[in-house]
Parts: sequence; C-alpha cells; structure tokens
Amino acid sequence: MDKAKMSTLVHCMATVVFFTAGLVLLLCESFFTVKKISRKIESKGKSMHDRWLGTSPGVLIPRLQALLSDIERLSSPGGFAGPDDAVIIRNCMLAQRSVPCLIGKMSGHPHIKEGDPAATSELFFFDQKRRFARTLSRWYRFEDGLI
Repeated sequence: MDKAKMSTLVHCMATVVFFTAGLVLLLCESFFTVKKISRKIESKGKSMHDRWLGTSPGVLIPRLQALLSDIERLSSPGGFAGPDDAVIIRNCMLAQRSVPCLIGKMSGHPHIKEGDPAATSELFFFDQKRRFARTLSRWYRFEDGLI
C-alpha cells in the first residue's frame, strides 16, 4: 500500500475512533441526565415505573393531542412547511433506545441547559430531507443534518 492510501486509511480510522469516543461520552452524559431527571421525579413522590410512567394523565393527554394535531397537519394536502419553534439539535445522530430517538447537543430546549447533550423521547415523525422531527412533547430541527 502506498503512503497516500495508508495516510487516508489512518485518518479514517482516527476519525472513527474519535467519533466513537464522542458517542460514548455523549451517551454517558445522556444516561446521567436521564438518571438526574428520574431522581427529580421520584423526589416529588412519583415513580418512573408507575402506570403513567412518571407523567400524569393531565400532562400526557394534552401532549398526545398536540402530537395528533401536528401529525394531521403533516399528512394534510399541501403539507406542512415545518415548525417555527423547534429545539435546535447540533451534532445530531439518529439513535435508538427501546424506541427511535435523537441524541445531540440541545439549543433552545425548555428543560435542558444550552449546549448540553441529551437524548430525546420517542420519535413519532422524522424527515431527514427537511431536517426536522417530532417527539411526544416537541419539535426538533437538526440544521446541520445528521452525523
């Protein structure tokens, strides 16, 4: 193998190692964020494992109604241009827990510190071409595309 090909191969391998290390760090930070949120919920006398999974019906039902409304707009003739109030996600990757989700650094999220890494809740709509997605509670826009 000539030097140019070897150099390219080494560069690609270094990129993969760097990317993998970053992903592991991001997942660890996301895990600790979820644990922190879980502890906050449990400290308020609620359990993440109750029948509403930590969200009361009074909160869950309006969120589901808003999700349904957004999905109906997406499927209507003429479509839907996209959300104006989406949370920005940088260094975004499509991931999967037991359900599909996004992970990345958040910007404009109401509960996550600016620039902190996090994982979204379950995805209900994902449009890679238009670079936005919908979870149960909000819209996300991945302006830089996916990694």
